[in-house]
Amino acid sequence: MPTLNRKAIFTTAVSGISLTILASCGGPDGRKAPENMNPPGDSIEKTSLSSMLPCESLTREQEHDIRTQDTGTPKEIGNAKSCRWNLPEGALSVTFHADKSIKEINLSSGEKKTFKINQKEGVIATGISEGSCTAAIPANSAETVTIDAVGNNDTESCDLVRNVAPMVEKNISEN
Repeated sequence: MPTLNRKAIFTTAVSGISLTILASCGGPDGRKAPENMNPPGDSIEKTSLSSMLPCESLTREQEHDIRTQDTGTPKEIGNAKSCRWNLPEGALSVTFHADKSIKEINLSSGEKKTFKINQKEGVIATGISEGSCTAAIPANSAETVTIDAVGNNDTESCDLVRNVAPMVEKNISEN
């Protein structure tokens, strides 16, 4: 009787186990598609950040209105996609967290307050660093957009964030 090659048996077994695990987990990264927690007609679930680019979260007219000095520079920060615009007295960034709900966004330092953006409840944080302000708004139940401004002081930065957040939320909701 022929002797079976141990390496071939091991490789076959590992391949079979891997395929079984992948099939039961939903994909190669182990994540299943998020379950829809809202009724089918709920517009919050219609937005998906994974198919959008942060540099497209503001229109050219909106960029002009907030006096950006460029059309935005795309960046990737870990699993998040981001875009940064230079301003006369600072900078603005919009970051798409397609893998984090608003509850998973870390705004641990600074003073946090809730605020409404159109129909959504977000969080705004000041004092994370001097002259900065960050807003986090849910794109849906599993994804979040953060808007960061850095300027002369927290008040000016937060005014900019409060001005830009509704623009971004409207643009991503319409996409």
